[in-house]
Amino acid sequence: MTIRLLGLLVCAALCIGATPHHSRHAPRQPLTAAAIEQAQIGQGQKDNTALIIKAEVLLDRAGFSPGVIDGRDGDNYRKAVAAFQRESGLDSTGMLDGDTFNALAATSDAPITAEYPITDADVKGPFTKNIPANFEAMAKLPALDYSGPRDQLAERFHMSEALLATLNCGADFARAGMRIVVTNVPQKPRHTRVAKVVIDKSARTLSAFDADGNLVAFYPASIGSPEKPAPSGEFKVKGVAHTRPIITTRGSASKA
Repeated sequence: MTIRLLGLLVCAALCIGATPHHSRHAPRQPLTAAAIEQAQIGQGQKDNTALIIKAEVLLDRAGFSPGVIDGRDGDNYRKAVAAFQRESGLDSTGMLDGDTFNALAATSDAPITAEYPITDADVKGPFTKNIPANFEAMAKLPALDYSGPRDQLAERFHMSEALLATLNCGADFARAGMRIVVTNVPQKPRHTRVAKVVIDKSARTLSAFDADGNLVAFYPASIGSPEKPAPSGEFKVKGVAHTRPIITTRGSASKA
């Protein structure tokens, strides 16, 4: 059996989904673009990968980053849901309920997924196939490139490589002209003027506010370790055109 054939069989298994060991559960449905578009709030939403992907894309568009879009009910996803709930006047449980889903759906009616043709630039590189895990070794590289076209495309569309592969079983990500399914997230930077940035070290989050105190962006954040902690206090950013946003860091970093 060739390596390529083995890879296709593994990818097919991901698309079909494994049948649970307990017969009382229904077989998992294939994860497709159609399943994501049609996903609605209902029973079992905690394990509904398609629904979580839909919520992650809507959160991303609204400026509440769930981190990488992967269909998982993880910590960064729940932080983004809770932040959106607070800003929407809902109970900030971090859980996707009916009111939260409806509020998210009202923020955008664009399709959740899109078709993207891989371009010559996408496959040109340069790429570094083997990125060392050690940071000191990583720092010695001439550049910290993507490991390949799939890695680069996943980053562009805010997706995990696993999700990109699952939605495009058998796709050759190194072939220009190949059309693939991606998450339909913004590809252009937002131009909202930020007056204040608050970094919560305990929650590991970053919130950006405009001059009127409105929350305009929310992101998960990597915070300094106990050995090399990020400073706490209030700082003004110098050298920023037209405005000098205030950055406030508060709380203490805890070990992950």
